[in-house]
Amino acid sequence: QIILLTHDRFWFELAREQLSGEPWKAIEIYEKLDADGLLRPVIWESQEDLVTETLKQAGRFLDDNHPAAAANYARTACELTLRRYCRKHNIPFGYMDDP
Repeated sequence: QIILLTHDRFWFELAREQLSGEPWKAIEIYEKLDADGLLRPVIWESQEDLVTETLKQAGRFLDDNHPAAAANYARTACELTLRRYCRKHNIPFGYMDDP
């Protein structure tokens, strides 16, 4: 069994895109305030395509009143779509790993 852990979102997205499908699973852990004001872990296992899941997470952040996080996830979904399109059509896609 191999477990990869990271807190770096950029690295997570790259690894998840490369390792998608069986036997790999992608699980994310977030914190959320409960009704008593205590932080509780929220575990989210990705089941669908990375772009679809990223947009769903953006919606969840928006529902939880975190518009900055929602915007970041929506932007990430756009970048992933663009990266896939460029790869499919052999268009060079340069990126910088230091945002």
